Amino acid sequence: MRYISLDCPHCGQSLEAPPEMAGQEVECPGCNAFMLKVPVPDSAGTETRKPATDRPPPAHTRSTSHVIRHGKRKGKTSFGPLLCIYGLVVLLCGLFLGAIGYWYLTEDVDQAELPDERPGAMAEVEAEEQIFPEDNAEAATVADDWAAAPENGELTEETAAEVEVESGEWPVKGEDWISSATGMQFAWIESLDMWVGKYEVVNEEYRLKVPDHDSGRERRHSLSAPRQPVVRVNFSDARRFAEWMTAQERRNNHLPENYRYRLPTGTEWTRFARCGDQRQYPWGNDWPPATDQGLNYADEIPGYESEHPYTAPVDGLWRNEWGLYAVGGNVWELTTNRHEEFEAWRGGSWNDFEQEMLRCDYQYRPFPFGADTRLGNLGFRLVLSPR
Repeated sequence: MRYISLDCPHCGQSLEAPPEMAGQEVECPGCNAFMLKVPVPDSAGTETRKPATDRPPPAHTRSTSHVIRHGKRKGKTSFGPLLCIYGLVVLLCGLFLGAIGYWYLTEDVDQAELPDERPGAMAEVEAEEQIFPEDNAEAATVADDWAAAPENGELTEETAAEVEVESGEWPVKGEDWISSATGMQFAWIESLDMWVGKYEVVNEEYRLKVPDHDSGRERRHSLSAPRQPVVRVNFSDARRFAEWMTAQERRNNHLPENYRYRLPTGTEWTRFARCGDQRQYPWGNDWPPATDQGLNYADEIPGYESEHPYTAPVDGLWRNEWGLYAVGGNVWELTTNRHEEFEAWRGGSWNDFEQEMLRCDYQYRPFPFGADTRLGNLGFRLVLSPR
């Protein structure tokens, strides 16, 4: 079969049409709108290949030939939309893989072979070797008051239940409190009309509910010593732990029905971090913090040196005027809004040095996981209050 050849006078596009379409109008594939009439071949069967007008084709003449079959053009497909879709898919895949990579890096990865790159960091730090400041000597020996504690210092549900509750069977306002379920110590804060945990929740306390919890490592350093603060826990983990403590003590008739353990609100946390005044930082208004205060922030703060490269046992850190230890530094502490939904982490940690982040009113919301984030510098502190 010999095809009839014709050229578009508008764009110069070359076309070929089968003989049965002679005399019909077809759409030019180059213009997408210009209609061409397929010429009738002469009696000798020769093709007519001539523009419909004497006007020369424009400079953007395309050389691609298209074959018209049954009234439709058949030519090269436009790949522009397909490339846009492909690019979008690649972008979404990249974001997904990035999120997976972030999650993987925040999990407990053994980095024992990596060098310790933090300035001034000690090569090896074991919880048993920590040196407590003299003014915190009483806090350093708090574990000795637990007559039922086993030789290895680890708590169990049986030994925790034997801890003497100094203020009686139930909490008494105006007096400090010791949890019968965990041995956790709480200070009575008159201006808040509730008890606040003297320390951040530590590994040995958290493991009474979750025995296999591992706070992981940072380079060569373990974060899982009994009196180090529990880390790599998220908002849901902390809230469930508080609910578990409440249920345990009510079951043992050590807690009234109208009392419960919970996370502090942001307003409450700021209040006991400032000890009732308007200080900018948990330790006061001076910047930088003093090296000899027993704080635990990053060494990158000019004029400040930390004794601890990572999380430190809670008993040996600084105590504020209200008798609370390490409210600011060591690990970030969870807070809620007034509806007891996730608000933020507050207080800074061993890994933080930026002045703004160490303020009492700073709120840390890790991206992209927010309340679901689990990192080696995120922990929590509990309070005990009426409903």
